[in-house]
Amino acid sequence: MPKKSTQTTIQQRLTEIQKFLFQGYTRAEIVQNGSKKWGVSDRQIDDYIQMVTDEWQKESISDRSRSRIAHIQTRKHLYRKMYQKEDYRACILVLKDVAELEGLYEKIQTEPDEFDTINPQEMADNIVNMLIENPMLLEQAIQQKPELIKRFKEF
Repeated sequence: MPKKSTQTTIQQRLTEIQKFLFQGYTRAEIVQNGSKKWGVSDRQIDDYIQMVTDEWQKESISDRSRSRIAHIQTRKHLYRKMYQKEDYRACILVLKDVAELEGLYEKIQTEPDEFDTINPQEMADNIVNMLIENPMLLEQAIQQKPELIKRFKEF
């Protein structure tokens, strides 16, 4: 009868399976590597994979955030590899990508002002209608800005 694995051993295996998943290994590759390395059944490896994904589900709120977490972890793994190779330019690119995934570079959202939503033709029509309804406005505008007459004649 095979010896039962300790909690420490199981945790180490789960960590390794998590790394395999972050590195993009397929289920078949994980099963093959795990079976050879640990001498356990395919079913046991599947149980380990399920434990890892269950843990991810607990840690994340939605599929999108789980995917984001996986991408961030994959980038961090890549960062460590690039750092060991002293490829600092790649490290900076990876760190920038992680920061974007973590939302550190979110665009500042501004409220659209009233002019962002108005169609230019609609605005011109409104001005013309306003001037027709109130001829005094047109006279005042002409007195204050005589160049407006030239602009209107161009249209």
